[in-house]
Amino acid sequence: MREHPHCIHVHTHSLRQLADHRFVADIEVLFAAIRTFFSLAMPLTRSAASHNNTLRSASSKNGKKGNASSIIPSPLPTMNKTSRDMCSEESAKKKIMASRKRTRKREEQKQVKKINNNKKIKEAEAAAEEVGTESHQGENKRECLSSQPAFVTLGGWSLKEGLEHIQRADKGRLAHLVETHGAPKFYTEARERGHNHTFRSLCQIIAGQQLAGAAARKIWLRLLATVTGEKGVLEDSTLALKAETLEKFSAACVLAVAGKDDMTHFEAFRQSAGLSRAKAKSVLDLSRHFERGDLSDAILMGETGLLDGELEKALLKVKGLGPWSVHMFLMFKMHRPNVLPFGDFGVRKGIQLLWNVKGSGKKDALHDKKDKDLMLKLFQPFEPYRSLASYYMWKRADTKDFHNERND
Repeated sequence: MREHPHCIHVHTHSLRQLADHRFVADIEVLFAAIRTFFSLAMPLTRSAASHNNTLRSASSKNGKKGNASSIIPSPLPTMNKTSRDMCSEESAKKKIMASRKRTRKREEQKQVKKINNNKKIKEAEAAAEEVGTESHQGENKRECLSSQPAFVTLGGWSLKEGLEHIQRADKGRLAHLVETHGAPKFYTEARERGHNHTFRSLCQIIAGQQLAGAAARKIWLRLLATVTGEKGVLEDSTLALKAETLEKFSAACVLAVAGKDDMTHFEAFRQSAGLSRAKAKSVLDLSRHFERGDLSDAILMGETGLLDGELEKALLKVKGLGPWSVHMFLMFKMHRPNVLPFGDFGVRKGIQLLWNVKGSGKKDALHDKKDKDLMLKLFQPFEPYRSLASYYMWKRADTKDFHNERND
């Protein structure tokens, strides 16, 4: 049975009326909420406005402008002079306390370092007691030095007396090394060559810096050939060079080839000699020192009476000459008797093995600066022949010394 169209129209109209009533109800609820909000907010707004009016009237009565800065007080009270003085005094006290704390900490570190050094020395002395019987071979074995030639080194001291001294010192610690390896040969070889040319020796050391063996000798021969013009020395396979060739090598000749006051010929000189810029500048600076008379054979050979420390200061003024180079020069070229080249790794290694001590470097190795006082203390019994004692440190460490390395 089908529904009549008129009935369908009536139902649709009823549904529309129902939806309109619900929409109107929602709108009424919304307006009721808005009225409630304003009814609560308006009293607060009126109260704030009334408070502002009161402040303005009070300000106008006192003769002040009613701006925001005069109405609203500062949230933080201002600090008066007494308070500031108290704060600065408190800050100064804190700084003083912190400074005193740092000073105490440094003093404690110094004490710890001193204790550690004393401990190392005691350990070395204890080790010496243990090996004393082994290193001490008796008076009969020491008599082997009586066969050594009694000649004077270029430094003016007796090699035989020096060897006897270091064998007796420190309970005979070096006796076995001296007897095993014999006297250093570079002292006798230098005496056979005759006069020592200090300028040439220093230039050879500068040219061979940070190089070893054949490489150092090759650079030295290139420098010699560049300055003297004798290109034949480059093909010379022997260690002995002609005396006339060596005599041509002088400070004046170097300055003439490289340029005395300007750098016009410097680059050509550097490239021909195979030197780095630092080494070439060092050779030039050394030449100027000799030309001015700041350095000379007489000064460096000790004829003027300068001590080792004074000679070191004079040589260190030359650009490119560091403590290691100066020590090698004084020990092997000038034959100064009391040099301790603690900057050399081989010497430090020999000291560590012979005394059985631990250092401040990596893997307990001796450090050239941090352990300097310890090495000076250990070598004190060998004065004034520390150069000889240092030579046998290379032998103990089984490494080549400067002289043998340069003559490979």
